[in-house]
Amino acid sequence: MEWPHTVWPEAKLVYTALPKVANTSIKSALLDSYLPQSRRRSPHDEDQPYVATEPRRIRRDFPDFCHFAVVRDPFDRLVSFWNDRIARGKIGPRLERLGFHKEMPFPVVVRKVCEISDRQADPHFRSQTALLVNRRSELRVDLALRFERLEEEWNLLRSLVASHTGSDMQPLPHRRASKRRHAADYYFDDATTAMVIKRYATDFNLLGYPRVPEPRASIGKTDDDVLGILLDRHRGASVLDLSAPSAARAARVVNGGGRYLGAASRSSVGQLVNLEALSEGRVPMGVFDVLMVNDHDLCGRSPRERIRDQFEGDGRTVLTESGAGDGRLPTPRTASRQRWRRYRSG
Repeated sequence: MEWPHTVWPEAKLVYTALPKVANTSIKSALLDSYLPQSRRRSPHDEDQPYVATEPRRIRRDFPDFCHFAVVRDPFDRLVSFWNDRIARGKIGPRLERLGFHKEMPFPVVVRKVCEISDRQADPHFRSQTALLVNRRSELRVDLALRFERLEEEWNLLRSLVASHTGSDMQPLPHRRASKRRHAADYYFDDATTAMVIKRYATDFNLLGYPRVPEPRASIGKTDDDVLGILLDRHRGASVLDLSAPSAARAARVVNGGGRYLGAASRSSVGQLVNLEALSEGRVPMGVFDVLMVNDHDLCGRSPRERIRDQFEGDGRTVLTESGAGDGRLPTPRTASRQRWRRYRSG
């Protein structure tokens, strides 16, 4: 049985589950946290006491709940579908009706998948955004975590839930590392890659993944001197980055024992977070000690400006970066609102 949208009142969470994106692990952790007495063979059993909802009812019925999902690189997700369902022979009647059969070569599966629309597709290869967008083709979730760093992302969500509700969620169950080759090894010709890019265009556009199969996430050095000094002095500080999220920043913060939420609208590094959800408290900001933001984003009463005002009002540190990509380093600010306005007005 498919349970795409489930409600977890103790954590004030709504979870949208995507097949082939750690769905089993996420549901197992949530069940262990809030239904530990449940005896189950699988979190997908029909007799599980899930509270289900529909997308159009989430904001109406659960206005202060954080609506989250976990997303995955479309290239890697398609390889996972082929490896789990086709190569291992877990076809089933639904895939057979769509023309799939055991041990179909990966390029043949790609061509078949790309011929089938989301309306007819099996959930295991349907576009992720088919469940995640509203009628205006905007992401409806408050927070989309990255499968590629799932343990780190889940610990961040646990911190957010604890700050919001005081609830203690369980860690993710241990997952066996996949022994298959990396996704990049399966896309050995331009035609196969181009078909996937076209088939999952909305996923690439809205989820921010690069349109090339990457062999591994690269974590380079960062030249954020001010951030580095601050983290050296305050080990364990957690950072909300609304400026230019990067894998290097994330690694630096997490390696120092802190949490990192890189709130980019379209970035394979930063999580996809709804800024309104941040400013309205559905994604609580209490776990973050430092805010990073660009000056040019602070105009009028934008969500970023409201978030900045809240950090300054609480006496937390704000690092402002003057200009976008102009090479200037962030400037630390812990000033009052009045001092900030004088600074802004010159």
